[in-house]
Amino acid sequence: MDVDPQAAAVQAARQSLQTLLTSGNSPGVQYLFMHGQQPWLSFQAGLADPGTGQLLQASHRFNLHSATQLWTAAAVLRGVQTGLLALDEPLQTYLPGHAELGTATVRQALLHTAGFTNPNPLAWIHLGRDSFDPPKVAEALLLEHGRPVRSPGGAYRYSSIGHLWLGQVLRAVTRQSLPNYLQAQGLLGGEAQAGGHLSFDRPEPAHHARGTLPRWGWLNPVLAWMLDRDRFVAGTNGNWVRLEHHQADAQACGGLIGNAAGVAASLQGLLARQGLASSGCPSGLFDSVPMVGPARGLGGFTGWLEGQHWCGHAGGGVGHYGEWRVYPRLQAVSVLLLNRAGLRDEGLLTRIDKPLVAALRRQLAQGGSPG
Repeated sequence: MDVDPQAAAVQAARQSLQTLLTSGNSPGVQYLFMHGQQPWLSFQAGLADPGTGQLLQASHRFNLHSATQLWTAAAVLRGVQTGLLALDEPLQTYLPGHAELGTATVRQALLHTAGFTNPNPLAWIHLGRDSFDPPKVAEALLLEHGRPVRSPGGAYRYSSIGHLWLGQVLRAVTRQSLPNYLQAQGLLGGEAQAGGHLSFDRPEPAHHARGTLPRWGWLNPVLAWMLDRDRFVAGTNGNWVRLEHHQADAQACGGLIGNAAGVAASLQGLLARQGLASSGCPSGLFDSVPMVGPARGLGGFTGWLEGQHWCGHAGGGVGHYGEWRVYPRLQAVSVLLLNRAGLRDEGLLTRIDKPLVAALRRQLAQGGSPG
């Protein structure tokens, strides 16, 4: 009997996702792979909270941390489209009171070549129930960390500071907060999936996946050096330290909260924006650009999988970890969200997406209509 290639690919990806749970990689896993508006695989399993035993649902939300940087980049390119910004203009042009920025440009900030340091952002969080003032937080962080430490235009050096400065630039030229500008320009939404969520709103406990970190890992004993354990730790359960619901302080480089359905819908919406992310557009979000260092575009890192170009980014903190990818030529996107700590790009989507990308590529090459 013939095996349906799509069904076989879905089963292979599902097995990789299940392994994340059985290996103890995360209490819960949420994943979505979409071609256009058609979901190929929607997967959610495990626990939203290992302390209460609540099962993880597709509606549960996660802190996206550095994965947020794509949407800051999208706001910048929208500003370029409308004449508010120019990619090769110095940041100081839009922030004239900050001579310390020197000649670092908007493009260099997007590409992490502006010469900024990369301070540890793990402590840049506040409890979800606490109020905070995003502009004041950004100003304080930039006062401490915002001065370039290398000449701009050199080799790639990852830093969240560049995107934090871009948030200040956007506020100056649009006279709106980053969340309001993204919303007004339709850059957060798309053809939203049922139950999808993507916003800078504070976490709602009833809908938020409980952030955790491994109880026996190295991060647990050093947590006290970064955070007030009495305020941020909610308890322990089995192999997991449960954290109080919290949110990133620095909106422009890590403040988004969402679920896989909301992120995927927004990614598809960005793919459809003419001139913003279209393949071959010089200012496209998802195209690779020539530079020294790892391959990347204005919106994130880039690479190839099964002969298909992708752009993506990871985001992690003390309680959550996630990855997104866009495959422009396939008009496909994928999102993986975990409710455990993540401190580096783990590249999990390379293995999970591989069979799905291969099957979709074959179907499209044969003129088929993916189901």
